[in-house]
Amino acid sequence: MSDLTKIFEQYKDTRFIFVQPGGNWGDHLIYFGAEHLAATLNLDFTTLTKQEFLNCNDFKDKIVYIHGGGGLNEWCSDSCFQCLEHAMTLGSKAFIYGPATCSQNMDFLIPKLEKCFSTVNTSECYFFAREETTYKLFNDIECLNKHTQVLKDQDTAFFLSKQAVIDRIGEEKFTYDFYGFREDNESCGTKVTFSFKEVVFDPAMRCTSFEHWLKVHLHARKIVTNRTHSSIIGCILQKPTYLFAGSYHKNFSIWTETMQDKNINWLEPGVAFEYVSKGIWDIILPKKVKASWKVRDFYLKSKGVPES
Repeated sequence: MSDLTKIFEQYKDTRFIFVQPGGNWGDHLIYFGAEHLAATLNLDFTTLTKQEFLNCNDFKDKIVYIHGGGGLNEWCSDSCFQCLEHAMTLGSKAFIYGPATCSQNMDFLIPKLEKCFSTVNTSECYFFAREETTYKLFNDIECLNKHTQVLKDQDTAFFLSKQAVIDRIGEEKFTYDFYGFREDNESCGTKVTFSFKEVVFDPAMRCTSFEHWLKVHLHARKIVTNRTHSSIIGCILQKPTYLFAGSYHKNFSIWTETMQDKNINWLEPGVAFEYVSKGIWDIILPKKVKASWKVRDFYLKSKGVPES
């Protein structure tokens, strides 16, 4: 039994408040996994958005659980820190921060956490890392060790089964090879342009809902990505999946911790980009036409990519 499952079981007679601090559609796979685990254990829980949580103060005799992920980094919004600081003041029965990953920039992280833990009104606090690099980092932070029990468990998306995804979103298809490459500040610094031969796009940028995001991956034959949760959903769905690095250790650390023994392949970025080939339309179409979102949407539709 995982440590997170044990703690959920320990407090199963208490009402849980699950806090979604915000993020992209991949973060919603984290939420889906944790709430699936909670439902499996028959926990009594309510889900709140960040703003709903920050607007409430009545959490006595409840368990506050903030979903983990990658939000405790300097390039992210302050949402996770705001939720953490608020949680420390509430006097809840217990507090849990879900499995997370941090960069190794301690000059940024330590002052932020010290501020969050400057007022602690909760006696039982648990703080989870989701891989060994972050676990070691958390164990070197004095304020975390003073106020919380630092533990390690898998990204909560891994509590999902393939059937749980299919039950939520529908029939699996095998329509295209999907190249889900990041286009944000957590990419590896090299971008692949749109291809009119392959299916190449950032699912966090193009998908219009979490259900749309799930469908894009559910209908793929193969997934090549540096989006962490695109690789995790590929792992859950047991599809041929290839993961390469982003801007920091997260992808490799999670792959090493949880996926290398599950037939998920690690690639170097240059090799991943070489997988994307160009077709005749990439050569003959005018630059202005190739840049058109309507043209690109039409092309993706023709390849069987779900529209929504």
